Amino acid sequence: MKSSPFTDFDALPLLLSIREVAAIYRISESTIRRGLQDNSFKPKPFERYPYRWRKDAIVADLKRDRDASPHKPHGFASVRRRPAKASLENELARRAR
Repeated sequence: MKSSPFTDFDALPLLLSIREVAAIYRISESTIRRGLQDNSFKPKPFERYPYRWRKDAIVADLKRDRDASPHKPHGFASVRRRPAKASLENELARRAR
């Protein structure tokens, strides 16, 4: 189910469900659950089963400063590349000295 993008803090209810939090962050509910299990999703809910968040906690989290690069490199950037052949030959020559 697609929801409309979040636009107004004042329109939020005091208690938010996981569906509402997912719409605000524009991620899926399963991503939030997975993040809660591995402690990577902040803020934490104040009540579990069903998950509930306070409006103040969500607003504070959205307004906090974020790290410039909080994520690990992924895809091509995370692959360790072998040294170029010339570099390898230079290394072997240096070791032979």
